[in-house]
Amino acid sequence: MPLPASRRRSITHPVVIAILATTALASWLAAVPGTAGVEPSDSRNLLDHPIVDLALLDAAGPDGAPRLLVVDAVQRAPGVVRIALLRRDRSWGLEAELTLDTGLTGVLRSTDVPGTTPWLIGLGPTRFALIVVAPPPIDRTVVVGIQTDAGAGRSELSETARQEMSVGFDDAGAADVDGDGTAELVLGSARTARNGGTCQGSTLQVLDGATLAPRAAVDVPGRRLAGSVVGRWDDVPGDDLLGYAYPNCPAGPDTASEVALLALRLSDGGLILEEVGIAPDAAPFVGPPARIDLDGTGTHEAIAMSGDGLAVLDPASGWLATPLGSSYAVPIVAGDDPDVNGRAVRIAWTDLEDQVAIATARVRRDGDGTVGISARDDLRSGEADASRLEAAYLETIGAVQRQTAPAGWLGSTTEADCDDLIVAGAILPCGETELRAGAAWIGTRPVTVLADGQRRRLFIAAGLALDPSTTYPMTPTPWATGPAGWWRHGPSGPFALSEMRAGDVTYFRDFPVPRASIERTTTPDATTDLPGFTGARLFVRVTALAADVPDPTGPPTLDEALVDPSSGSANAMATRISVPPGVEAGRDGGFATIPLGNATLPGGSRADRWSVSVVALNDWGELGPPARGVVVRDAIGPFLVVEAPFTSPVWPLAASLDGSAEPRSIVHVEGVGEMVLDRRGRFTIQTALAPWPQTLRVTATDASGNVTERDVSVVGGIDYRRFPWSVIAAMALLLVVGASGLRGAGRRRGGVAPGVGGPAQGYATADGAFTEMEDLPPGGGLA
Repeated sequence: MPLPASRRRSITHPVVIAILATTALASWLAAVPGTAGVEPSDSRNLLDHPIVDLALLDAAGPDGAPRLLVVDAVQRAPGVVRIALLRRDRSWGLEAELTLDTGLTGVLRSTDVPGTTPWLIGLGPTRFALIVVAPPPIDRTVVVGIQTDAGAGRSELSETARQEMSVGFDDAGAADVDGDGTAELVLGSARTARNGGTCQGSTLQVLDGATLAPRAAVDVPGRRLAGSVVGRWDDVPGDDLLGYAYPNCPAGPDTASEVALLALRLSDGGLILEEVGIAPDAAPFVGPPARIDLDGTGTHEAIAMSGDGLAVLDPASGWLATPLGSSYAVPIVAGDDPDVNGRAVRIAWTDLEDQVAIATARVRRDGDGTVGISARDDLRSGEADASRLEAAYLETIGAVQRQTAPAGWLGSTTEADCDDLIVAGAILPCGETELRAGAAWIGTRPVTVLADGQRRRLFIAAGLALDPSTTYPMTPTPWATGPAGWWRHGPSGPFALSEMRAGDVTYFRDFPVPRASIERTTTPDATTDLPGFTGARLFVRVTALAADVPDPTGPPTLDEALVDPSSGSANAMATRISVPPGVEAGRDGGFATIPLGNATLPGGSRADRWSVSVVALNDWGELGPPARGVVVRDAIGPFLVVEAPFTSPVWPLAASLDGSAEPRSIVHVEGVGEMVLDRRGRFTIQTALAPWPQTLRVTATDASGNVTERDVSVVGGIDYRRFPWSVIAAMALLLVVGASGLRGAGRRRGGVAPGVGGPAQGYATADGAFTEMEDLPPGGGLA
């Protein structure tokens, strides 16, 4: 998968610093993605429809069918959110749905305002908090409690509580603040302004998990919290927050030069840890910390930045740091990895100390109580496809800028009790000890594996929005993919879901690269059909071309196809080639229909030519090479046929004339009016006909404005013009000739005997009967 021209270089420390410096504003905006450019889907497969959040629910009922809680990405009205509960039988069907008016309807002017995208925080197996935030200058947050069942295995969606606050919260997480075994909702806000040069700091608000009533507030004066994780970092009952504190607010680039590592007790705001100067070499970024549990003692360990670089921090040993990587390292994924010698954790991270590298190791508690690291392996850009690893690294940078976990997953794909480690660009399959190149996972994230009889299906969240900070499609971050103790920073970008054969993720070593092709001419309704495999996403840019503008030449770069503005009116959109319900994605071919007519010339005048750029992205996160072509408006008139009947009622009764035209065209009959077409383009003309020839003028107009005219001549009653008059005349002539022959033969049978009144015509037999003899022509007798 090639990098764009602007990225195709050796990635060094100054280059990364420059990338982050120039994308600081874009990354801040990208933290709260909108849904602009995402096309609604009319697919019968509910997983194809754009989703903005997803939670996995416990199976319900005697059949143990899996269930999904989804939040619709396409809001039908400002401030109105639709959530649905899907249940799988042979395919995913709608079990329950709920439409919520958040009360922001009268405040927001558009559903594309950044920050209005809803997001979920899970508070229990059947309880969730739906959060909707209105951006500055409104700064308003609405939280709605959601219940997903009605007891006794009955599924239902209902609102349980609601809380509205005049603060725009950026972060949220579920935490057992008081240690009683139930989760509270904790909200965080770093939207602070400078007054007289003083940074006002951050605010944490704790809400009751059931009633959403405010319970406590914690202030962090003078600093902005960004990139955190919920866990237990001391011996006091209840969850705490571990994260990075920055001196700059409002937010700028998250540079590590002045960052501090801070651990706060959520129950009372008490300070557990404050470590300053954790990145002495001024690393340009700090990835969110990860939570691990080595021994189940009730306190957690963390993978976070320390003064010596990325390390495993052990609160039970006075926050002792066990080094893992450099100050340029970012945690990717961490999870349980039991081995033969006891409890252990498998972790993975990416590092840029010398060259792009992805590393993995096993972390465990040794017999002397210290943290030990073993089974370490890494994959470097010098040992694998450098461009793919660099692309994976940029994907990780994008996640860091959005303060969310990079794309990674630790779970079983082929065997139920043997986990595979999956990260962008690399994989450590179950039972193996060395990292190898894997799927790219650009703009794509594994979610979970569901067993369906003997088959195992991997669910993939396939992003449908672009990340302005990295050029690449945005990797979705739904609640279902959050790491342990997730402190969530805002909503996910929109995505669709795919069901793939789980074993493919380890079976393939060279993942198929999607290809895009563009037709030369539009369909009659000014659309074009782009082919590809089912499930593939197509990121399309359409630009209207004036008549005097030459055709663009050569394929575009990735930047040009996805990001750079073009002259004229351009429409950018993301669409997906639909997957039939119950079918695995990527197995069959299909088409995505792209509208072109709404891309007009300056001033709004109609265009007849468009430049279309397409980038295809499959469910493995492999980007295809950008393609570009010029599409011209269809200029062929629509198909039109009208059947003139042989017999029909005569005036004043109405006759019926059947016809068919190109579907979705407009058919008009002069003197009768506009016809109603079914989905196949069939229609019926109802009109009275006189018993003599008359002409009906029928006109069909397609969506491109092309016209086809037909003049249909009809006669009421029996259309005598359609009789076979030549055949009738020939038959009549034959009848006349035949009748004349019969009359002549009768006269001959009534003639006289030989010698009486005429020449001899026969001879007499012995009994006196007269026998007629046939006349022979001259020379025609017997020899």
